[in-house]
Amino acid sequence: VSLRRLLNERAATALARRGFRGGTGGSPTIIRGVRLGIIGCGYVTLDRHLQALRHVPEIEVVAVADAAPERAAEAAQRAGARAVDVDALLGDGAVEAIAVCTPPATHAELAVAALDAGKHLFLEKPLAPSLEEADRIVERAARSSRQVLVGLNFRRHRLVERARDVVREGRLGRIQAVRSAFTNPVLDEEIAWKTQRPLAGGALVDRAVHHFDLWRFVLGEEIAEVFALTRSERGDDQSTLVTARTTAGTPLTTLALDDSVVTHDLTVYGSEAAVVSDLCRFEGFDVAPRTELPGSPTARLRRARDAVRRPGESLRAVRGGGDFRLSYVEQWRHFARAVRGEVAASPTLADGRAALEVALAAARSADSGAAVRLR
Repeated sequence: VSLRRLLNERAATALARRGFRGGTGGSPTIIRGVRLGIIGCGYVTLDRHLQALRHVPEIEVVAVADAAPERAAEAAQRAGARAVDVDALLGDGAVEAIAVCTPPATHAELAVAALDAGKHLFLEKPLAPSLEEADRIVERAARSSRQVLVGLNFRRHRLVERARDVVREGRLGRIQAVRSAFTNPVLDEEIAWKTQRPLAGGALVDRAVHHFDLWRFVLGEEIAEVFALTRSERGDDQSTLVTARTTAGTPLTTLALDDSVVTHDLTVYGSEAAVVSDLCRFEGFDVAPRTELPGSPTARLRRARDAVRRPGESLRAVRGGGDFRLSYVEQWRHFARAVRGEVAASPTLADGRAALEVALAAARSADSGAAVRLR
């Protein structure tokens, strides 16, 4: 009986992942996917979002729109959706949710229009180039019953979630500091707005904003003060080093580069241990005890044992193109569940605003050469 129950549970789980739920008499009932319209069909939509949504049966992309008709046509062909103009998408009663994936300077207008049209909203990060524009979105959302989720997808990264659990369980002892890095040859993409800080581009506002969110997500602490150094050559803030401290006094630092190799890591140091997460590697997770040497046989054996103990996670990461791409899949699954009322949306607009506030304070610090106090 127990084996039969286990097999039934596994089958039910597999069906649920494909958009089914249990019906009467034990037969599965098809749950229709959330009908999604996407505004903005640039590189991130084509390479990240549409690729992820292929693995999310809980969402059906039904329409796309872009200022460039050829990009909308390409996205429509990939998604099996209709290419329409923005007004038609907003006015389409069959569209339940809208993803705003346009440059940040257009976010406020489009996000407010989507909420005015009664749609659930997925909004890419950063929220906007300024807090004033971000607050316009926040204020309108506060008067809406619709779900809003911000595209800070690394909250859904498997290794980030594990690191957060380790911190919250107290396994590290008293938290001493956080160090992270997020680097990439972004400038090779030659996307104009991504090189201009006033348009929310540059490594500081467009890239490091992810880690400003992770500081809060992993630690559960607010940012009190920030100091930044930047260098601008091919684009604004292409090289950025940010240090900060939380309201609890925890020191933080992150490196963000737009003209270098690909790296992505997060380390939280405690008095008893440190959790190290290399977000580019499926086996890149380790909780290192206080007195252990990193290259010791004990350390190497523990890391290998951890990977072996989680074969399902590791295999899924490899098959899914890595945890980076899977973070987009999990983000969209979470959005679908939020729209259905199964979970509270996260990250929220408040989370997106908090990350933007840190980024803009860091920009002021870089310009003035002085630390900027937030609270």
